[in-house]
Amino acid sequence: MKFLKNANSWSLFSNESLDIRTELPSKNYTIRFNELAGQYFLEETEPFNIPSKIYGKTQQYCDRIIRTFNKSGRDAQVGALLEGTKGSGKTLLAKLVAVRSGLPTIIVNSPFTGEKFMRTLQEIDQPAVIIFDEFEKLYDDDQQEQILTMFDGVYSLQNKIIIVTCNDRFAVREFFHNRPSRLRYSIHYSGLDESFIREYCEDSLHDKNYIESIVSYSMMCADFNFDMLQVLVDELNSYGGKFEDIVEILNVKSFSNTADIWDVEIIVPKEHAKEIILTQKTFKGDPVRYLSSFGNIEISYSVKYEDDEEDYFEFNLNPTDIKKLDRSSEVIVFGTKHENVSIGLTMKKRVNSILV
Repeated sequence: MKFLKNANSWSLFSNESLDIRTELPSKNYTIRFNELAGQYFLEETEPFNIPSKIYGKTQQYCDRIIRTFNKSGRDAQVGALLEGTKGSGKTLLAKLVAVRSGLPTIIVNSPFTGEKFMRTLQEIDQPAVIIFDEFEKLYDDDQQEQILTMFDGVYSLQNKIIIVTCNDRFAVREFFHNRPSRLRYSIHYSGLDESFIREYCEDSLHDKNYIESIVSYSMMCADFNFDMLQVLVDELNSYGGKFEDIVEILNVKSFSNTADIWDVEIIVPKEHAKEIILTQKTFKGDPVRYLSSFGNIEISYSVKYEDDEEDYFEFNLNPTDIKKLDRSSEVIVFGTKHENVSIGLTMKKRVNSILV
């Protein structure tokens, strides 16, 4: 039996249970608070499971974060804000950094603030990874401001990699954005890109004839994530059949009633035309999600000729007319034919258009 003195208190430990270390082993820990003792402590938790193959840019991002930390010296604090929808890859990147760094990882999943909490983390003086998962759900606006000193104030954490994940970037206070001295990296997940989807399907999908359908469908979902892709592939592998029937029953649909405004531009080569007038110059909502819900977008335009005559035309844009979709710059390019005329149409979302 051993006796451990803390101030005026003595605790009894068996020889087998007492294991005093000078450093934390490279494991995962959740920070807890003992109400009776009034102290924070670390509780060892399960190790992270990492898939055998990593898709997309996750490995690239992981390597960059760890390399920056390693070259920055002992006093470094390297932070990363990972934002995007559930299942998009944020948590996988956080786990991969923890595992590949070989450092002990401390997970904060309760809204702890205050001097004692921040001093507890500060007193862990060895290199470590600290993960705040779903930050905006843990901390409200006031609590986010209270914890700010952990990033660049009195309680700044040296020799730590700090990873903050969030689902809604607008619920994270403004002083966490565009401040690389606090959080050096900011990675936004807005859905899987085409190369990711194709690579995963080549590895996991039995019938490769479905690949084009999956890619086309992903373009109609602004937030098509890895969770959706995995289940869709598994369903196709298990049951096959018509792609439309599989999608109809699965929980992989995406709908939107946003107030975003998209500006519309059209290119219609018309011989001897003096002016091409697009009737609908803006579109309200997300065009791709609209297509996934209603199947087409009606477009109309008129052509004024040099002899002052005017023709009026109507046609529908379909999901198959999407030629380019860039979610990072919020630009959608359509290409189609109507009455043997090649038509090009571009939609670009206005900045902060949701406030319009």
